[in-house]
Amino acid sequence: MNPPDGTIHPTLDLAAAPARADEVGPEMPLPPAEIADLLGTLEKAIRSQRLYQPNNPVYRSFITATQAAFTRLWDRVSSLTVGIEEGSFKWYGRTFNVGEGRDSLPFMFYKDGIRFVTFLPGFQDEAERFLGVVNSARTHDQTGNDDMVTLLWQQEFTCFQYSYVDALAEGLQVPQSTVPKLAGFELTLVMDDIAGKERPDAPPRSVPPSVEAGQPTVAGLVNRDDFEETLYFLDSTELARLTAEVEQEWARDVKTDVLDALFDRLEEGLPEWRTEIMRILRQLLPVYMGAGDLSSATRILKELNSLIDRGELQGEHRDEAVELFRELSEPVVLTQLMRSLEDGSIDPASADLNVFLKHLGPAAMPVLLAAIERTEVAALQDKLRIAIEGLAADNRDRLVDLLSNDDPDILRGAARLAGQLALVNAAAPLGELLKRSEVAVRRAAVEALIRIHNSTALDALQRALEDQDREVRINAVRGLGTLRYAPARQRLEELLDSRMVRDADLTEKIAFYEAYGAVGNADSVGTLDKILNGKKLFQKETPETRACAAMALGKLGSPAARASLQRATSETNAIVRNAVMKALRQESA
Repeated sequence: MNPPDGTIHPTLDLAAAPARADEVGPEMPLPPAEIADLLGTLEKAIRSQRLYQPNNPVYRSFITATQAAFTRLWDRVSSLTVGIEEGSFKWYGRTFNVGEGRDSLPFMFYKDGIRFVTFLPGFQDEAERFLGVVNSARTHDQTGNDDMVTLLWQQEFTCFQYSYVDALAEGLQVPQSTVPKLAGFELTLVMDDIAGKERPDAPPRSVPPSVEAGQPTVAGLVNRDDFEETLYFLDSTELARLTAEVEQEWARDVKTDVLDALFDRLEEGLPEWRTEIMRILRQLLPVYMGAGDLSSATRILKELNSLIDRGELQGEHRDEAVELFRELSEPVVLTQLMRSLEDGSIDPASADLNVFLKHLGPAAMPVLLAAIERTEVAALQDKLRIAIEGLAADNRDRLVDLLSNDDPDILRGAARLAGQLALVNAAAPLGELLKRSEVAVRRAAVEALIRIHNSTALDALQRALEDQDREVRINAVRGLGTLRYAPARQRLEELLDSRMVRDADLTEKIAFYEAYGAVGNADSVGTLDKILNGKKLFQKETPETRACAAMALGKLGSPAARASLQRATSETNAIVRNAVMKALRQESA
């Protein structure tokens, strides 16, 4: 990429491009139609960027077509250099009209002084970033800010080069140096003067008194060796120190130093300074967020929060800082941030995202919870879950309030988060979520109730044992069994004899029987023994039900339960016998 001072890249002899084109004549490396298609594809991608969002499928198709066109180009040539005219591109004497009017790509280049551009292999990887520069240049042109050259220079492209001239100076005649005319002057070379001889008619030369006294002349005092440049050049130690200083200055984080200086002035307390600095910080925050630099954005939030906590910001300046935090937490701002994170426009580190979101207000929680549930990017889900946990930990009451929200996605996310934080006061609202019609919400509520596992939560789990959804029932009964909640024993015993459990599949049936065994007592042995070893009037229980009873007895682990299992060791049915042997091994362990 060329610097914006108009110098030409040393490896690109763009000035000779027209001459070379004329010399080559018709022997072009590519058919003109192929170049026309390539430039037309690039122009279509530029127009599509103005019409569609970055994640729109139509826009993505134009980007893919542009990248494919340039990828195919490198199989034929090693680079592509085209000239720029006011309304068209020029290549090997051929003119290519691309776009119309002031919005055309050639005109945007031409008006800012760019006269030649070169595409190099790898440009397809920078194409989308290049389109963003063109779109920004069009916007800046309307607002009167940076031109195309400045924007290209800021991006530091490696596979796109350009030749730039000063548009204002273009066409001016540069004065040529000329030999001065000496007409009327007679120049005579006197050889005696050159040889150091006196002319007979020459006036006598005056000799300084100091020379007559025998002192040396000025020429004798000055020795050429005294001016050896190496005597006054830096030695190796000084060079090493200078190199280290230059590298340190080059690697210095100027952005951090500027922010430090701003906050130092902000702490000094001068009202006019504080007003101006707060205005600057308010402008910097959206810039950092848009660029994905959440580390710098977080730095601003942390410093402002610290000044507020220490009471160093008062009056209108404190109100302005609080308003800044509130604006960042608004759904519109956060939704745009989430969209940029999801489509990959920005990709901050998890630690930076965590700290940034933690400094936002509780108003940000609904947007973040919904984004976690709706996004299909697994990596973003993980980052947001880690980040929002810190924010929720500082706003627990707000999280409990969100359990009464109407949005199912927010309810699901809030339920999960309440379970992670084990919020005891969230048990009752979570129990109310079991009445919701959305299955995903009820499942999340059951998982959260198991993690909270106080009496309110466990009582709510008993109501979920007869839920319409199979997964909700299984999770609830397994939670009660794992927590060995004894008050659920009577309810479980009633359900074992219900049609719901009898008609359930084997997995669900096992879950209910094992939970009953985990919370059972001495009386429970008799109930299970009747199922395993007892006989009905006409037939025994099904083998699956008897096997489930055997596994429940293994969970009980009492001598009476072992005796019941021993009586069934001679069982001829393979399913029952295997379940009995497994339960005995479990009981022994």
